Formats: sequence, C-alpha cells, structure tokens
Amino acid sequence: MGRGARIYLFRIELVDRPVLKLGHSSDPERRLLQQLGPAARDTGEVLRAIDMKTGHAALVAEKRAHRTMRTEHPEWVVPPEEFAGQINTKSEIYEIEALEFLLSLMDEIEAEARKDTTSDPEEPDLEPD
Repeated sequence: MGRGARIYLFRIELVDRPVLKLGHSSDPERRLLQQLGPAARDTGEVLRAIDMKTGHAALVAEKRAHRTMRTEHPEWVVPPEEFAGQINTKSEIYEIEALEFLLSLMDEIEAEARKDTTSDPEEPDLEPD
C-alpha cells in the first residue's frame, strides 16, 4: 500500500498546554512542519500515522472519529479561540487527556483499513472451486 492517504495524530505544545490534532493528509510530516503554523513547526510531533487505501477512505474515517469525539467526549474538544494564532486550523484539536481514546479510535481505523485491503474486490479469488 502506498502513502497516498494517511490518518495522523499530532501532539503540539500551545503556550499554556499540550494538545492533540487528528486529521488526514498525503504527507503528515509536511503538514505538521509547513501548514499548521509556528506552534506545530516548533513543538509538534507525529504520534501516529496510518496508511489508508484512498483519500476518500481517510476522509470518511477522519470525519467519523471527529463525530465520535464531539458526541462521546465533548469535554476534550478544545474551543478554537484557545488555539487561534498558534495552530492554523479552525477545529479538530483535542485536550491531551484524549490521547488514549484517540489511539484506540486509530486502532479501529487501522483494523478496518487492513480488512479493506485483504478483502479487495478488485483482486481475483485464486482459490480453486
């Protein structure tokens, strides 16, 4: 599987605390260093990145994870005004306390992505009848 689409989890130090950023990108390292601003460039680290089959699959998985965070753990969602000017994004920033939960969501995403690659309908079944 190529690196065309990846789900990532970053840890970034704000002036007052560490936070987490979950997202998708074809190049998470570049996104961290060039697109998210000075806090990410200076203090950010990639905690995890998962290869996905397509950009669409990555987007769907990411949106589902954010929906889960908003509905099951709204207390971990950092309001935009608390990171404005430090991270160049409008949402999808979480408190550091969400780390274990986000890693478990990523485990689920990775398991699903692996399942999708092992049951690829484009691959012919080579088992004899």
